[in-house]
Amino acid sequence: MSGAALVFWKAKLPDGSVYINYDVDPDRDNDSGLVEVDSGYIWITPKVPGQAKGVRIRTSKLERVSGLSPTASAALACLLGWGNQAHEMLAGTARKYIENPVPPPVFQPFLRSPYDAKKYTDA
Repeated sequence: MSGAALVFWKAKLPDGSVYINYDVDPDRDNDSGLVEVDSGYIWITPKVPGQAKGVRIRTSKLERVSGLSPTASAALACLLGWGNQAHEMLAGTARKYIENPVPPPVFQPFLRSPYDAKKYTDA
Protein backbone atom coordinates (compact mmCIF):
# COMPACT_ATOMS: atom_id res chain seq x y z
CA MET A 1 0.00 0.00 0.00
CA SER A 2 1.45 3.36 -0.94
CA GLY A 3 0.67 6.46 1.10
CA ALA A 4 -1.26 9.48 -0.02
CA ALA A 5 0.37 12.08 -2.24
CA LEU A 6 0.67 15.28 -0.23
CA VAL A 7 1.23 18.95 -1.00
CA PHE A 8 2.91 21.33 1.44
CA TRP A 9 2.90 25.06 2.16
CA LYS A 10 5.51 26.65 4.39
CA ALA A 11 6.40 30.10 5.69
CA LYS A 12 8.56 31.94 8.19
CA LEU A 13 6.75 34.72 10.05
CA PRO A 14 8.27 38.04 11.23
CA ASP A 15 8.33 36.87 14.89
CA GLY A 16 10.57 33.91 13.94
CA SER A 17 7.74 31.36 13.84
CA VAL A 18 7.74 28.78 11.08
CA TYR A 19 4.93 26.56 9.88
CA ILE A 20 4.28 23.80 7.42
CA ASN A 21 0.74 22.98 6.31
CA TYR A 22 -0.05 19.87 4.31
CA ASP A 23 -3.03 18.34 2.57
CA VAL A 24 -3.81 15.57 0.11
CA ASP A 25 -2.62 16.42 -3.38
CA PRO A 26 -5.54 16.86 -5.77
CA ASP A 27 -3.48 14.91 -8.34
CA ARG A 28 -3.95 11.39 -6.94
CA ASP A 29 -2.82 9.43 -10.01
CA ASN A 30 0.16 7.82 -8.27
CA ASP A 31 -1.20 6.72 -4.90
CA SER A 32 -3.49 3.96 -3.67
CA GLY A 33 -6.45 6.22 -2.86
CA LEU A 34 -7.02 4.38 0.44
CA VAL A 35 -6.22 7.51 2.43
CA GLU A 36 -9.26 9.73 1.92
CA VAL A 37 -8.17 12.62 4.17
CA ASP A 38 -4.65 13.51 5.32
CA SER A 39 -4.06 17.09 6.40
CA GLY A 40 -2.47 19.03 9.19
CA TYR A 41 0.24 21.40 10.27
CA ILE A 42 3.41 21.82 12.28
CA TRP A 43 3.74 25.29 13.83
CA ILE A 44 6.88 26.27 15.75
CA THR A 45 6.94 29.58 17.63
CA PRO A 46 9.57 31.13 19.89
CA LYS A 47 8.56 31.07 23.57
CA VAL A 48 9.79 34.65 23.80
CA PRO A 49 9.81 36.45 20.41
CA GLY A 50 13.30 37.57 19.48
CA GLN A 51 15.08 35.12 21.79
CA ALA A 52 17.02 32.24 20.28
CA LYS A 53 16.30 29.73 23.06
CA GLY A 54 13.01 27.97 23.66
CA VAL A 55 10.22 27.15 21.24
CA ARG A 56 6.64 25.93 21.44
CA ILE A 57 5.68 23.21 18.96
CA ARG A 58 2.05 22.73 17.95
CA THR A 59 0.87 20.05 15.57
CA SER A 60 -2.39 18.80 14.21
CA LYS A 61 -3.17 15.82 12.00
CA LEU A 62 -6.42 14.71 10.47
CA GLU A 63 -6.56 11.40 8.64
CA ARG A 64 -9.26 9.11 7.37
CA VAL A 65 -8.49 5.74 5.81
CA SER A 66 -11.10 4.06 3.63
CA GLY A 67 -12.78 1.21 5.50
CA LEU A 68 -11.45 2.12 8.97
CA SER A 69 -13.61 3.55 11.73
CA PRO A 70 -12.28 6.48 13.78
CA THR A 71 -11.63 4.05 16.66
CA ALA A 72 -9.69 1.65 14.42
CA SER A 73 -7.71 4.57 12.97
CA ALA A 74 -6.80 5.79 16.48
CA ALA A 75 -5.81 2.28 17.55
CA LEU A 76 -3.65 1.87 14.45
CA ALA A 77 -1.96 5.23 15.11
CA CYS A 78 -1.22 4.22 18.71
CA LEU A 79 0.03 0.75 17.78
CA LEU A 80 2.33 2.17 15.10
CA GLY A 81 3.66 4.77 17.53
CA TRP A 82 2.78 7.82 15.43
CA GLY A 83 2.68 10.07 18.51
CA ASN A 84 6.05 8.88 19.78
CA GLN A 85 7.61 9.17 16.34
CA ALA A 86 6.27 12.71 15.88
CA HIS A 87 7.61 13.69 19.32
CA GLU A 88 11.04 12.25 18.54
CA MET A 89 11.09 13.90 15.11
CA LEU A 90 10.37 17.34 16.57
CA ALA A 91 11.57 17.45 20.19
CA GLY A 92 14.29 14.82 19.76
CA THR A 93 15.81 16.78 16.91
CA ALA A 94 15.73 19.95 19.02
CA ARG A 95 17.38 18.14 21.93
CA LYS A 96 20.13 16.80 19.66
CA TYR A 97 20.65 20.30 18.22
CA ILE A 98 21.06 21.80 21.71
CA GLU A 99 23.66 19.15 22.55
CA ASN A 100 25.53 19.59 19.22
CA PRO A 101 24.55 22.88 17.52
CA VAL A 102 24.92 23.03 13.77
CA PRO A 103 23.45 25.61 11.42
CA PRO A 104 19.87 24.68 10.49
CA PRO A 105 19.27 23.65 6.88
CA VAL A 106 18.05 26.26 4.47
CA PHE A 107 14.43 25.77 3.42
CA GLN A 108 14.36 24.58 -0.17
CA PRO A 109 11.33 25.06 -2.43
CA PHE A 110 9.05 22.04 -2.54
CA LEU A 111 8.66 20.23 -5.83
CA ARG A 112 5.08 19.99 -7.00
CA SER A 113 5.61 16.23 -7.35
CA PRO A 114 8.48 13.88 -8.13
CA TYR A 115 7.29 13.95 -11.75
CA ASP A 116 7.15 17.73 -12.18
CA ALA A 117 10.24 19.96 -11.95
CA LYS A 118 8.20 23.15 -11.36
CA LYS A 119 8.72 24.35 -7.78
CA TYR A 120 6.50 26.13 -5.26
CA THR A 121 8.32 29.23 -4.05
CA ASP A 122 7.59 32.04 -1.60
CA ALA A 123 6.17 34.93 -3.54
